[in-house]
Amino acid sequence: MKHAHDDQLSAQENDALQQIQAGPQGGETVPVTRDFLRWLNGARAPAAKAPETAPAANGKALPAKTADQAAAKEEQIDGKLFVKGAGDASEVDINDVQQGQVGDCYFVAVLAAIARVQPDFIKSMVKDNGDGTYTVTFHTKQGFSGLFGSRSNQSVTVDSKFWTDGAGNPVYAKKGDTDAGGKPELWVMVIEKAWAKLQGSYDDINGGKVGDDARKAVTGKDVDYIDPTDLSDAELTKKIEAAWAAKQPVLFWSHGDEKSKKLTKNGVVTDHEYALNGAGGGKFTLYNPWGSQHLTDVDVAFIKTNFQKIRFLTL
Repeated sequence: MKHAHDDQLSAQENDALQQIQAGPQGGETVPVTRDFLRWLNGARAPAAKAPETAPAANGKALPAKTADQAAAKEEQIDGKLFVKGAGDASEVDINDVQQGQVGDCYFVAVLAAIARVQPDFIKSMVKDNGDGTYTVTFHTKQGFSGLFGSRSNQSVTVDSKFWTDGAGNPVYAKKGDTDAGGKPELWVMVIEKAWAKLQGSYDDINGGKVGDDARKAVTGKDVDYIDPTDLSDAELTKKIEAAWAAKQPVLFWSHGDEKSKKLTKNGVVTDHEYALNGAGGGKFTLYNPWGSQHLTDVDVAFIKTNFQKIRFLTL
């Protein structure tokens, strides 16, 4: 049976239809069906409610388990978005980032890299609504425009209930600092939960399952990436140090299991994302988003041996 709405398009779909049929400048028109348009319009729509089932930990590069996940449950955690801890330069600090039991190092490392050099960017992407909920803004590829690389702001609102081990300890991203009144810092947990809601669930943010580039979704900008072996030692040192001086977030992706023995010997986690945490004099400090097992005073020879890709973010 044909329904009345089958011959009606939304304003967004009509705009998309006109743009596609007009074609790119100097290009050709293309045939478009209503079903195709509706698929484009809804392909990246977030789940209305994240199906937060029992925590999953089937991703790679997970920190060691510290709790029995079988006891996990959702608990209300009353805290503050941002807390300036002892020794922190800002309320948002790289050491606030500690990955939990889901393989999303690719995502939390982005937060760590940005927090280290431009903490105000993190503060601008998340809002406390004052009613126990928080709204996080991403820049996602959606519908027609996503075909051509353009991104739209997308707000995701989440509450302050988080999966814990049953004793108040978060299973996923951990709490940050604690204020004078005993309230924990929540910004990493909140942003990660919003990312999970946008993708469908925490299980859906395991590495390899996500259909959008988290780095672009956070920054809204394209990412410059290189194979470190493509540059000479002097060129690579200069490039990383220049990014550090310009307060540009930088990420390092380690080799996979095929080089696991060598990486393990060097103290590097395989298939894992690290954030730049310091640079100078030809030496670099890389932050492990686990919140531990960082790499300190390494040089570009070490980076070339252990890392397959370096990403330079633009904010």
